[in-house]
Amino acid sequence: MTELFLGEIILESVTSPEILASLEPFVIKTRTEERPMETPPLWHLSRYRLPREQVLAYAPRLTKSFSNGGWYIHFFSENGADLVVILRERFFLLPKTKDSSWDEMITYGESVGVGHQWTETIPTSFSD
Repeated sequence: MTELFLGEIILESVTSPEILASLEPFVIKTRTEERPMETPPLWHLSRYRLPREQVLAYAPRLTKSFSNGGWYIHFFSENGADLVVILRERFFLLPKTKDSSWDEMITYGESVGVGHQWTETIPTSFSD
């Protein structure tokens, strides 16, 4: 059975919406979110469910697609123990439960503008 991953991508985090075109078949939900204290203040989000192989194949392309700012993308295994964190120019395959293997990702994230407050506790479930 194929392991499925869930993830959410903020459209404003990528340089061009076309980069996400090949992920369209995997969209399970879209929504907008007002974030008045953020730039930009309105986010357009798409949630995806896709096979592990697709996440790992697509991650290298996403590392090159970030717009300016401290963005990251993550996908987590629905029923497994893996987490994929995608940052500018690099991605990490990690356990969902934080351990010392996260340290390199957190340090790298800070070096590309993603504050540790975002990478210290990456969500591995969705509330809705």
